[in-house]
Amino acid sequence: QDDPFLQESKNCKECLDFIELVMYHATKSISTSKMRINTYCQDYSLSDNRHIHSILLKCDSIGEIRISQLTSLYQLVENKAADMIINILPTVLPQTYCLPLPPSIVVDDICMELGQSKISKMAADATVMKTGLLRLEPALKRFIFRELKESAAIEKVTLDCPLYYFLLRPSFPWNFDDNISDDNIEAAIPCNELSLKHAYALWEELDCRINGKRTVSRE
Repeated sequence: QDDPFLQESKNCKECLDFIELVMYHATKSISTSKMRINTYCQDYSLSDNRHIHSILLKCDSIGEIRISQLTSLYQLVENKAADMIINILPTVLPQTYCLPLPPSIVVDDICMELGQSKISKMAADATVMKTGLLRLEPALKRFIFRELKESAAIEKVTLDCPLYYFLLRPSFPWNFDDNISDDNIEAAIPCNELSLKHAYALWEELDCRINGKRTVSRE
């Protein structure tokens, strides 16, 4: 994540597009999991002679990664891209995209439920809470990065859709090694009170618990 090339949002986007291209082709190949990305792209002519691809393949943090680690690499780059823009979203998105949490929502309860379904119930409450927090916060951040875009025209009916519907989708970006079940999600996320329009406010509360302060100033 500290690669100089990945310090700009547009470069992260180019990297994500490139990783998606490699992932698409790699699923069709046999016995390529141990190959490094730069070798794979050279052997299968995936660089497309684009200058940006050449730059990416020369980055050790990208080109030297094995094909078997593509999903993890994608998650790391997407996290970095999301970090670059997520704090300013309330200033560029319509207000209806980022509504405050309903008073009935207890974020700690959500974290506890997600934590209890991953580690031993004998663990201390603080450990369970942190486990649930670190399970949801990065995944929700990546989801917001994908879905709540300034250019996206989201209809009211979608904004009012229960948030847990989105968390249940196979495409929801849980951590790549997280085998969370539908039952875990339904037990943790209130089905009638949290909607897509509350996703940002929920992430903000999670982030506040990690950083000890709010990252976005609210009027």
